[in-house]
Amino acid sequence: MNNMQKTARGLDIVFRILSVLTILGIVFLVALNAIGIAAGYDKLVDPDNMSFTLSAGGIHIDAKDLGSAQEIGGTLLLLSGSVIISLAAVWYGIRIIRRILAPMKEGQPFSQGISGEFKKLGWFVIGYGIVYNAFDLIAKTALAARLVSSHTEYPTLGIEHHLDPTFLVIAFILFLCSYIFRYGEELQQLSDETL
Repeated sequence: MNNMQKTARGLDIVFRILSVLTILGIVFLVALNAIGIAAGYDKLVDPDNMSFTLSAGGIHIDAKDLGSAQEIGGTLLLLSGSVIISLAAVWYGIRIIRRILAPMKEGQPFSQGISGEFKKLGWFVIGYGIVYNAFDLIAKTALAARLVSSHTEYPTLGIEHHLDPTFLVIAFILFLCSYIFRYGEELQQLSDETL
């Protein structure tokens, strides 16, 4: 039991640090976008010196080929917005995980409500996985369509999109943990009533 408590405490520290880092990442990206919008991307972005590549629908393009500084700024705003949403989702998931770890730190892994937290985390993973895959498809389609319309060297549009089903496997494992912990909660309750 003592090993479980130490492990839970260690994991809680790791997740607390990750939670702080996600919040700092969100604040940084929001501030960066606020500066970009307030100052104007044309003053902050030099298309000739940009060095990142975007890929969509099998098309790869350098940032300098996206057009003006304002167009690059709009693309950066969209990309950082998706990262902000992802970081917020990660932060929420970490909160649930820390609620699961809380009774384990006290040596009571089968406290009432833990199975519900596993189930909540499973549904969250499913929701996030669906939204992520849908956004990925929409963003790739929109970016590829924009690239095709602005660059004649891409006469056809073929979207390469692959559904990532990993989230379904993770959700299944979490629902299985929910079932196991619910059974453990019932056994713990029977044990407590016996005592």
